[in-house]
Amino acid sequence: DTAPVRSCMPKVSLESARARDHEILDKLGRVQQAAQSHKQKTKLNQQRHEWIEQARVLTREARKLEDDLKDAVEGTWPEVKDELQVQKAESSGSDVWLQVSGLRQ
Repeated sequence: DTAPVRSCMPKVSLESARARDHEILDKLGRVQQAAQSHKQKTKLNQQRHEWIEQARVLTREARKLEDDLKDAVEGTWPEVKDELQVQKAESSGSDVWLQVSGLRQ
């Protein structure tokens, strides 16, 4: 009275195996696409950060050059001093907004 031993594995049709295989490959493709998108966004964020830093460096250099020019002009034409004070006050406001913009990003 020995009954044949049945396998614990359920029978899987070829069609269901192929469907499951297709489903797994589809999910894998979506995961790979998401990973590639994330990688690209990371590169763009790094590039944006580098550009912001470059803008800050250029702004500092421009400010230094403006100060050097102001000193040179004041030494040559002292009567221009008041006009330069107004221009410097106007440009300092834009510097603050550039810094705020950098912090937001």
